Amino acid sequence: MEIEIDCPICDDGKKHIAEVLKVSEGKFRRRSAEFDAVVMIVKCKDCGTVGIYRRVDSINMESYEFPYEGEI
Repeated sequence: MEIEIDCPICDDGKKHIAEVLKVSEGKFRRRSAEFDAVVMIVKCKDCGTVGIYRRVDSINMESYEFPYEGEI
């Protein structure tokens, strides 16, 4: 599966295609609220960097953690 991301390593303001290596669903907490979140480990096809992409659709939030140094 592939998705489009704003790769923070490339940092050129363009969308980049990323290969999804792993997907998990869980909860995201912000103050006293809890939201459903999707966490994906992705690999940018342009720079080859592996990172974490988090998406919380209910509050229209996404975040990136690049580079990812854990196990896949």
